[in-house]
Amino acid sequence: SGMKHACAVTREGEVHCWGRNDFGESTPPNGKKFTQISAGNSFTCGLLRNGAVSCWGKNDVGQSSPPPYIFTQVSASIGGDHACGILLQGGAIRCWGNNGRGQSEPQDGEFLHVSAGTRTSCGVEVKSGTTSIHCWGGRANALLDQVDYQRMEQRRLAMKSSMDLLDDASSVEEESTSHHYEQILLGQDHACAAKKEVKEDNKSSSSSLSLECWWMTGSDFDAHRVPVGLTMMGA
Repeated sequence: SGMKHACAVTREGEVHCWGRNDFGESTPPNGKKFTQISAGNSFTCGLLRNGAVSCWGKNDVGQSSPPPYIFTQVSASIGGDHACGILLQGGAIRCWGNNGRGQSEPQDGEFLHVSAGTRTSCGVEVKSGTTSIHCWGGRANALLDQVDYQRMEQRRLAMKSSMDLLDDASSVEEESTSHHYEQILLGQDHACAAKKEVKEDNKSSSSSLSLECWWMTGSDFDAHRVPVGLTMMGA
């Protein structure tokens, strides 16, 4: 959903929107089939079946004028005026629209997922078999500070768990746990990331998806607002 409107894609690829329509943001183009849709701040962008991006609605800073590339995913800013997408070729990110805070200038790299926030953008980068979150634009450092805090807390808990296993003389199996970010979604003043956890031992392996969220009020972030045990459907 966007700031004051929402859109959805049917199984047949048709887009239906509802809510405000001051700039035509709730009036999708006729005759086009989509695989993904993203509603922003008075504009909407969708991924066509051929990989091109089509946008409509407000276009005062070019937010509805995507570059002519083939993409695998697109994200329109909910509270801002820019959008980003991941290129099919090489997984790089391209952004368009407002760039007053550097939110449309992504770093180089191969990315799995991207999200355009109000004045910030974040992506899940894939490198050497692992994933990490990178952000750019306004408040990017503050967002990453919270991700780093969570990583340090996870390491602390992992070390404590390892020590507990060593103290337990009955524990003879070796178990390893790895974490990989899958998706990230930015709102106006908060972010959520889907993280895949893979556990392996000598006999079996299992995986699950969990959700991490953090937000800010002014300059204060809180990284501990996800209900304990919350998991994503399909995990």
